[in-house]
Amino acid sequence: MEVPHKPDEVKKHQPNKCMTCPHFASCVANGNVFECGEKRFIVEAVVTTKVIEHQSLKAVACPCGESKLKGEFPEEVKAYVQYGDSFTAMAGLLSTFGAVSTDRIQTIIDGMFSVTLSEGTICSMVEKCGQKVTPIVEKIKELLIGSSVVNFDETGVRVEGSTQWVHNSSNAKYTYLTVNKKRGQEGIEDNGVIQNFGGTAVHDCWGAYWKFKDILHAVCCAHLLRELIANIENNPTHVWAERLKTLLITMKTAKEQAIEEGKTELRENLIKALEHEYDEIMAYANMECPPPDKIEPKKRGKKKKGKERALIDRLIKLKNSVCLFIHNFLVPFDNNQAERDLRNVKTKAKVSGCFRTKAGAQTYLKITSYLSTVKKHGINAFEALALAFKGETEKVLI
Repeated sequence: MEVPHKPDEVKKHQPNKCMTCPHFASCVANGNVFECGEKRFIVEAVVTTKVIEHQSLKAVACPCGESKLKGEFPEEVKAYVQYGDSFTAMAGLLSTFGAVSTDRIQTIIDGMFSVTLSEGTICSMVEKCGQKVTPIVEKIKELLIGSSVVNFDETGVRVEGSTQWVHNSSNAKYTYLTVNKKRGQEGIEDNGVIQNFGGTAVHDCWGAYWKFKDILHAVCCAHLLRELIANIENNPTHVWAERLKTLLITMKTAKEQAIEEGKTELRENLIKALEHEYDEIMAYANMECPPPDKIEPKKRGKKKKGKERALIDRLIKLKNSVCLFIHNFLVPFDNNQAERDLRNVKTKAKVSGCFRTKAGAQTYLKITSYLSTVKKHGINAFEALALAFKGETEKVLI
C-alpha cells in the first residue's frame, strides 16, 4: 500500500518520559533535540460538497450612461440550482462500473453528501456520461481494428423484455462492447470490428465466427480442456482425450517458460515435435472412436456422430487454430480476456435484472467500454470520466 500524496497534516509524538521533564518546552523550541525515528500514515477520506455561486452583475451607475448592462451566465449554468460534472461522473461510475442500481445510487449520494437526486436526474446523468465518452469509444473501436490480436465473445442479457446479446471485442489494451438482438453473424457484424479486422481473432469456436474468412482464427484452449475433461468422464475407457489434455498443458507450459527466458518464439524442432504428437493422438482417437458409416441402412442422410466423434472431427479440422498460440506468442492460450471484459455486464444484469430500453443498454456499454479501457491503461475511473467532461479523453490513450 502506498501513500497517495504528501501529508496534509503531521502529528509528532515525543517520548512519554520527555513530556513530563521540566526541560521539555525548551527542547521542543530548540529544534535539534528531537528527530523523526519512524513514520506511519493514516489515509482518511474527506467527503464534502463545494457550492459555487454564479452572480450576474448589472450596471447600476455606469459612467457611460448605460442602464441595461447585465452579465451573462456561462452556457453550462442553466438552472437556479444544478449539480456539477463531479456528481454526473459519480452517478455514471456507480451505475456502470459499480453495477449499482438507481435507487441505491440515490441512497449513497444522499448519505454521503446530503444531496437528493431523483431517479430521472440520475438517468439523465448516466446518459450525459455516455454522450461524453462516445467519441473516444469510437476511437477505441478503430484501435482494435488496427490491432494484431483481438478476443471476441458474447453474452446474453435482458433488454426491453427479451434476450439480446452483448458482443465484445477486446484485448489487453482496449474494450469495445455493443448490443444486438442477434447472437450470430448479424450481431457480430453490428459490433463493427471483426469484418474490418486483419489480424488474429481469438474465440470459443462459436460457428458464426468462422464465417469471417479473411482473418486468422485461434481457438480458446481453455474451452477445449473443459470439453476434453467432460469426454474423459463420459468415456473412461478411451485415453485419447487424456493424452490431448496433457499435450495442451505441455504446450502452454513450454510457451510460458520461453517467455520467462525472454524468448519470443519456440524452437522449430520443438513445435514440430508437439504438432507430431497432436497428429498421433488424433490418429489414436480415430481408432478409439471411428467415424460412423456414411449412410445408415434404410435411412436417408448421415448418421449422427455423437459428441465424442464431433469433438474429434473438430480437433482434426481446426488443428492450426488450436496450435496457433505456440506459433505466435501474441496469441493467448485462452479467451479469458474477453470473458473478463464481459464480467461486469453479468454483474450489472444480476443487480438490475434487465435494461428497460436498448438506448439505456447502449449507454451503459459505451461507458463500460471506456472505463474498462482506462483501467487497462492504469488510469483512475473517476479521473477518466472527469477528463471526458473536459474534452480531454485523448490523454487516456496516449
